[in-house]
Amino acid sequence: MLYDIEQKEELRAGTKLTKRHVQFHNAKMNVRLAAQTLSESVADALCYLKNQNEHFSDVEPTAEFIRYINNDFDILNSR
Repeated sequence: MLYDIEQKEELRAGTKLTKRHVQFHNAKMNVRLAAQTLSESVADALCYLKNQNEHFSDVEPTAEFIRYINNDFDILNSR
Protein backbone atom coordinates (compact mmCIF):
# COMPACT_ATOMS: atom_id res chain seq x y z
CA MET A 1 0.00 0.00 0.00
CA LEU A 2 2.92 2.34 0.69
CA TYR A 3 4.25 1.82 -2.85
CA ASP A 4 0.77 2.37 -4.33
CA ILE A 5 0.33 5.65 -2.44
CA GLU A 6 3.76 6.84 -3.55
CA GLN A 7 2.90 6.06 -7.17
CA LYS A 8 -0.60 7.55 -7.05
CA GLU A 9 0.48 10.81 -5.43
CA GLU A 10 3.75 10.90 -7.39
CA LEU A 11 5.92 11.43 -4.35
CA ARG A 12 8.47 9.49 -2.41
CA ALA A 13 8.24 9.32 1.36
CA GLY A 14 12.02 8.94 1.67
CA THR A 15 11.96 5.34 0.50
CA LYS A 16 13.67 3.64 -2.40
CA LEU A 17 10.70 1.37 -3.17
CA THR A 18 10.19 0.56 -6.81
CA LYS A 19 8.10 -1.89 -8.77
CA ARG A 20 10.88 -4.47 -8.35
CA HIS A 21 10.43 -4.38 -4.57
CA VAL A 22 6.72 -5.17 -4.82
CA GLN A 23 6.91 -7.66 -7.68
CA PHE A 24 10.00 -9.47 -6.40
CA HIS A 25 9.33 -12.91 -7.88
CA ASN A 26 12.13 -12.59 -10.46
CA ALA A 27 14.62 -11.34 -7.85
CA LYS A 28 13.97 -13.53 -4.82
CA MET A 29 17.63 -13.78 -3.84
CA ASN A 30 18.42 -10.07 -4.20
CA VAL A 31 19.66 -8.93 -0.77
CA ARG A 32 19.78 -5.29 -1.84
CA LEU A 33 16.02 -5.27 -2.50
CA ALA A 34 15.33 -6.94 0.84
CA ALA A 35 17.54 -4.48 2.70
CA GLN A 36 15.84 -1.51 1.04
CA THR A 37 12.38 -2.93 1.76
CA LEU A 38 13.21 -3.52 5.42
CA SER A 39 14.93 -0.15 5.94
CA GLU A 40 14.51 2.64 8.47
CA SER A 41 13.11 4.94 5.77
CA VAL A 42 10.25 2.51 5.06
CA ALA A 43 9.46 2.27 8.78
CA ASP A 44 9.48 6.07 9.04
CA ALA A 45 7.21 6.39 6.00
CA LEU A 46 4.75 3.90 7.49
CA CYS A 47 4.68 5.81 10.78
CA TYR A 48 4.13 9.07 8.91
CA LEU A 49 1.21 7.58 6.99
CA LYS A 50 -0.27 6.30 10.26
CA ASN A 51 -1.40 9.87 10.96
CA GLN A 52 -2.33 10.68 7.36
CA ASN A 53 -4.30 7.64 6.14
CA GLU A 54 -6.82 5.47 7.98
CA HIS A 55 -5.55 2.34 6.18
CA PHE A 56 -2.27 2.68 8.09
CA SER A 57 -3.78 3.02 11.58
CA ASP A 58 -2.39 -0.34 12.78
CA VAL A 59 1.07 -0.04 11.27
CA GLU A 60 3.15 0.38 14.44
CA PRO A 61 3.99 -3.35 14.96
CA THR A 62 5.10 -3.63 11.32
CA ALA A 63 7.27 -0.52 11.60
CA GLU A 64 8.82 -1.88 14.80
CA PHE A 65 9.57 -5.22 13.10
CA ILE A 66 11.16 -3.42 10.15
CA ARG A 67 13.35 -1.39 12.52
CA TYR A 68 14.49 -4.58 14.32
CA ILE A 69 15.40 -6.26 11.03
CA ASN A 70 17.17 -3.11 9.79
CA ASN A 71 19.22 -2.87 12.98
CA ASP A 72 20.08 -6.58 12.89
CA PHE A 73 21.12 -6.28 9.25
CA ASP A 74 23.36 -3.30 10.12
CA ILE A 75 24.98 -5.23 12.99
CA LEU A 76 25.64 -8.28 10.82
CA ASN A 77 26.95 -6.10 8.00
CA SER A 78 29.59 -4.40 10.18
CA ARG A 79 33.13 -5.55 10.78
